[in-house]
Amino acid sequence: MGDKSSDKKTLHPQKPYFQTIFDDPNALMAVLAPDGTIQRVNRPAVDLVSPTETDLIGIPWWEGPWWKHSQVVQDDIRRRVEEAATGKYVEFRSKYYAKYDKQRLTRGILRPVMNDGQIVSIIASGRDITDHVHQQQRLDVLQRILRHNFRNSLNIIHGYSEEIIDAFSQSDDVQKQEEVKRMAEMIADQTMSLTQSAEKIQRLEQHATKGLEQISIETLFIQVTEDIQGDYPNCIINNTIHQTGIEVPTEFTTAVVEAITNAIQYHPESAPTIELRADVVTKTHPPHVELCIADDGPGIPMSEVEPVLSGKETPLSHTSGIGLWLIKWITEQHGGDLEITSNESQGNQITIMYPVPSLSQ
Repeated sequence: MGDKSSDKKTLHPQKPYFQTIFDDPNALMAVLAPDGTIQRVNRPAVDLVSPTETDLIGIPWWEGPWWKHSQVVQDDIRRRVEEAATGKYVEFRSKYYAKYDKQRLTRGILRPVMNDGQIVSIIASGRDITDHVHQQQRLDVLQRILRHNFRNSLNIIHGYSEEIIDAFSQSDDVQKQEEVKRMAEMIADQTMSLTQSAEKIQRLEQHATKGLEQISIETLFIQVTEDIQGDYPNCIINNTIHQTGIEVPTEFTTAVVEAITNAIQYHPESAPTIELRADVVTKTHPPHVELCIADDGPGIPMSEVEPVLSGKETPLSHTSGIGLWLIKWITEQHGGDLEITSNESQGNQITIMYPVPSLSQ
């Protein structure tokens, strides 16, 4: 590539405003040759992945450490660079990895730079949108809960309240008393549901501001088992840990408890058998630990699963509660991924995949 210092002068005339834009602390920026090799990278982009700028110069942009998690993403980035090399202004949105193998989201732009009718370089820039995307998801789900779930529950409470008043005013026979009891129980169930939703919303706000405290998987499983069996003594919880001494975010305790609680509430006997398993996967990059929560209850409807995994609710595709969203947000807040598999005859499995860089050492 020749002398790197002379490359910089050729690519970037000494104009203060360009350097100011390039060094924007809130932007990830790189200058690429028309073939996609990296010629310059700004400090924020370098700091995300730890090496020096010198370590990155000369490699294809799509082979940079930001995209190392997925060959599919690398192929997509390469295709977009090739498109920009034809003179097109290209926008993209992609997952990327930051320091400590924490997965994030970026919205990026590729701008071809022309000189005498020839493309001499491509400016790649991106903004981290992870927090914005998660905040928008939370707003969408909370608006749906207020608009749909709360309204329906309040309508039920109001309707049964009027029927109770009417029943007491007309008769006091045994049949009416049983009917009144049934309606009162329905009101209690609805108010409990609203209370639980409110508590989960509060937990969402608490987790959004928590730090990076860690807990061993052994301790996590012990705490989860104690919490669940304290409330549901008939629930059977088995656990398997294939490698000890691994730590995960403390907030994962809440996610695992939520997954088990959902399984119990939807189990026909309210006493499922739960299998907790911690698997280590070192063949992927980055290495990661998988926390699996499997139950023997009825399958979760795909109408509940799809909006959570896609990250978007619509009027025709939305969940009835907030539990799965809570698990997803806690997982993604710490750079992890979530998988949900469901089989009507074999139960459900929720898998939290959390990157652990030390597993490769």
